[in-house]
Amino acid sequence: MSTVNMCLAEIHQVIPEELIEEAFVTPYRQDYYRPASADARIITEIFEKRVIPDLSLEYAHQVTIPLESCQIEPLNVSDYVVVVPPNVLQNRKILSVLGVNTVNIYNNSFFGSDGLAAGVSSVMAAGAKMAAGNSSIPPNYLEKTEVISPNSFIIKRAPYLNTNCTIDVLVEHDSKLNTIDRTAIAYVKELSLLACKAYIYKKLKIRVNRAMLDGGSELSAFSEWLDTYADAEELYQEKKRDASRILWQADEDQNWKLWRLTMGNLI
Repeated sequence: MSTVNMCLAEIHQVIPEELIEEAFVTPYRQDYYRPASADARIITEIFEKRVIPDLSLEYAHQVTIPLESCQIEPLNVSDYVVVVPPNVLQNRKILSVLGVNTVNIYNNSFFGSDGLAAGVSSVMAAGAKMAAGNSSIPPNYLEKTEVISPNSFIIKRAPYLNTNCTIDVLVEHDSKLNTIDRTAIAYVKELSLLACKAYIYKKLKIRVNRAMLDGGSELSAFSEWLDTYADAEELYQEKKRDASRILWQADEDQNWKLWRLTMGNLI
């Protein structure tokens, strides 16, 4: 079961179905050619429009892309446009480029038979090869980058760029939120529930109050439920501030990289 499906189950478990129906289904019933599904509307309004973008901004998913899998267009002698195919990104948007990792730039395919390229000394080559053999050395981010579209960016000042480089980028979380570690699911479920409550309160409160003024006394129980969601937006904003800390603690890959950087080859 995906993380989003677990969040949907939590929403249906906690929030009365009548409120879900009124907020997510009733407004779309006039479209007879596209019958509204409560879960489909929740995914669109709560996850796609809010929870996933918010979590991606607070703690995006880091991926490493081989440059050889991308399309590269030179702008001049040191600047390049890089287009990443959608299938490589799994149809996710690039939010930021951390940098180009040039540790593997000094290899035989780049230097030729003697292992050297024009303008690069043997000392530089030897140092780079030594760095490539030490996994505790952090990525060598020297070039400036600029994102220009959801799947492309510019690499600037990279005179030695070749396809043996890799690119570290931050992308949005996938549509199922499976890029978030399972140890953080309880937090994501709570955040999604608050987002859903805040949406329902905003969508229905004025409409319910207007109906009660028009004589709909039977809506009093409906209104009482809505009143318990009055602070959901404030609670959501407070909970969202914990996202970067909780998701980082749950990210085993990034924690392992930090330990490798801190402890070197001792671990």
